[in-house]
Amino acid sequence: MAIFTKRPGILIALSVLAEAVAGCAGRAHTDVQKVDILHADFGTFPSNYNEIIMAYMGDHLKDSASAKYDPIPVPTKAFFEAFGHVDYGYGVCVTYATKTLFGGYDDYKKTYFLIRNGKIASTIDDALKLQKKTGLQMCS
Repeated sequence: MAIFTKRPGILIALSVLAEAVAGCAGRAHTDVQKVDILHADFGTFPSNYNEIIMAYMGDHLKDSASAKYDPIPVPTKAFFEAFGHVDYGYGVCVTYATKTLFGGYDDYKKTYFLIRNGKIASTIDDALKLQKKTGLQMCS
């Protein structure tokens, strides 16, 4: 699986073997040469990306109303490639903390979102944990 995002002057690439993430025997095949990002259709820019992400978090967090968020950066063109299939869209990392059962807050977590045509196309939960496993930086 690979995630690529274009930031001003920086190309961040995350390449992970499927066996490292899911314990599978096979490998994710990544061949950047086959990905034609110059002619790719990334969809429309998600001008309402805050609402899209907050709706997703509301559906996926136990107590989303009490979650604390860092400011959400503007998404940039990105693509997600796994097992020969490529999803294009706009990628963004969201940093947040949720309340514990005791009323305090957990450590901040990062989730990577790929948004395409106003919908969440892909997510990677706990992107920091994945970065530590692979040594490659996906979220700054």
